[in-house]
Amino acid sequence: MRLLTGLSSLFIAAAAAAQDLPHIAKYVPPTPHPEHVFVFDSAHVLSTETSAALQDSARSLQAETGADIVWVTLPTLGGRPIEEAALYIGRTWRVGSAGKPGDPRRNRGLVVLYVPDKTKTAGPNFRIEVGNGLEGTITDSRSRAISAAMREDLKAKRYDQAYLAGWNVAARLVREDAASTASSAPVAAAAAPSPVTAPRETSFSDVVSFVIVAIIAMLFLGLFVMLVVVAHRKESAAGAAARRRLRRGPTQDMSTMWMSTPSVDYGSSSSSSMDSSSSSSGGDVGGGGGFSGGGSSDTI
Repeated sequence: MRLLTGLSSLFIAAAAAAQDLPHIAKYVPPTPHPEHVFVFDSAHVLSTETSAALQDSARSLQAETGADIVWVTLPTLGGRPIEEAALYIGRTWRVGSAGKPGDPRRNRGLVVLYVPDKTKTAGPNFRIEVGNGLEGTITDSRSRAISAAMREDLKAKRYDQAYLAGWNVAARLVREDAASTASSAPVAAAAAPSPVTAPRETSFSDVVSFVIVAIIAMLFLGLFVMLVVVAHRKESAAGAAARRRLRRGPTQDMSTMWMSTPSVDYGSSSSSSMDSSSSSSGGDVGGGGGFSGGGSSDTI
């Protein structure tokens, strides 16, 4: 019975996720740009040279410490909290080092998110999101050292200087964590051999139970597929209606314009124009994604 209850909960949750994405997903790309994954300048504030320098430095730091630092600027969050966006980026992009549960080097990542226009967020417009694996060293109060190093240059719109100053502080904190983790990492104990047991005979009731569970699983799978198809048709109908409204021109209702989903900008033109063969392109985030809301926010 518990198995059936678990299967039911799993399929219901999957069906709900297929229909309802978080609202913040309208303003945050689902993945980083493949050619500059550590620097995502969608608000167009950084020069090509600074974007390339940050990208190269982040890749080198990942190779050195196993940790990720991802720098993201966005033009708007549609009036939503920046904490929500930073947490979504960390989890969805899987920022931070991968590893098995219990490994102290797991989920070591930082997301530095900035929205230059303070009117486009609910509250603060600057956020340092700290991955679970870095929270022991980079506490909430220590993460504020990054925003403090960037504050004056950001206010003066000296964005390149701000980000280079922020990098120096963030990289130093990550290296401190790497050094402390290396010195305190326990030596893995040898795994005890698994006991050898006699094989269990399969009874008729086991076969019946398996067949029943398989049938129920197929029914839930069919329900899930049906829900996905219905959601897709609704989305297609909504898109067709939106295209008809656009063809009608300036008579479009302003409330409809406000609720429409903005197009996603995958980085600034300076960053996206970088040659994919250059040293500043490519790379991957670590694949961790373990974030619990630790960090600090600021209004700059």
